[in-house]
Amino acid sequence: MITAHGAGRSHGRAVGDAGAVVAAGDEGGRPPVWSRRPLIDGIRFRVRTGVPWRDVPVEYGPWVRGCDLFRRWQRNGTWQRVLTRLQPLAVRRVRSHGT
Repeated sequence: MITAHGAGRSHGRAVGDAGAVVAAGDEGGRPPVWSRRPLIDGIRFRVRTGVPWRDVPVEYGPWVRGCDLFRRWQRNGTWQRVLTRLQPLAVRRVRSHGT
């Protein structure tokens, strides 16, 4: 389940059961300066509000890093895998809560 508290800040499980879809990252090289958590929260903020990348609050990390992560995951199919993984969970949740 995706949880959000406050102005787009997520606590608990950031992407719920889709976490296994997003690889931890074995890339060589230098360790990342920003963890993926605030960057993903920044991506969620941008998608939810529709603001330009440059207007994503700095608390989510540099907007360029968030934009780069979003586009890399878009090109390599990560977002499609997350969507494919979360859709059945959302359907089950709706059915169990009865809307």
